[in-house]
Amino acid sequence: MKRIQGRKVELRALRKSDLMRVARWLNDPHTAYYMGVKTPVTKSSQQEWYEALGNDPARKVFAIVLRRSGRHIGNISLSAVSERDSNAALNIFIGDRRDRGRGYSDEAMILLLKHCFEDLGMHRVYLMLHSDNAAALRLYRACGFTREGVLRDHEQYDGKFVEKIVMGILADEFNNEEKRCRD
Repeated sequence: MKRIQGRKVELRALRKSDLMRVARWLNDPHTAYYMGVKTPVTKSSQQEWYEALGNDPARKVFAIVLRRSGRHIGNISLSAVSERDSNAALNIFIGDRRDRGRGYSDEAMILLLKHCFEDLGMHRVYLMLHSDNAAALRLYRACGFTREGVLRDHEQYDGKFVEKIVMGILADEFNNEEKRCRD
C-alpha cells in the first residue's frame, strides 16, 4: 500500500504496532458510538481483525499520521470495495480528542478521495453516519458529499434506536467541486 502525502498529514498502511492505540481510541464511549463499536476492543480482537484485514482485498485501512512528527492520530478506510461496480464505502475517525477540529480529517478525506478517483478509477464513494454527528456532517458536505437517504432506526445503542444518513460523491462531482475541504 503506497503512502499518500498531504501538507499536514500522510496516509500510510496501518501497522500491527498501531493496534493497541486504535483499541484505546475505539474503547472511548464517544468514539465507539460514532464508529458503531458495541463491544470492548481487546488486544486479541484487534489482532484477529488485523490478520483478517490482510486477506480481504475489499478493505483498505490507512493510518492518518502527522507529517512533521509521524504521530498516528486516526484511521481512514475503504470497505466493500467493488471493482465491478467501481465503488467503496469510506470511514474515518480521529482518535484523540485533542487532534479533532484541526483540519486533519479534512485533508485526509481529500487525499483518500483523490486516491479513489484518480488512482483506483472509482466512480462512487459512499458513507454512513449517525444523524446526530453534526461535525461529521459538516465535513462530508464540505468535501462534496451529497445526502442520498436516511436509514431510520438503523442501529440500537443503550436501548435507543438511531438513524443513519447515507451520503455519496461521484468522481465527476469531486473533480468539479469548487469548495473542497479546507486545509
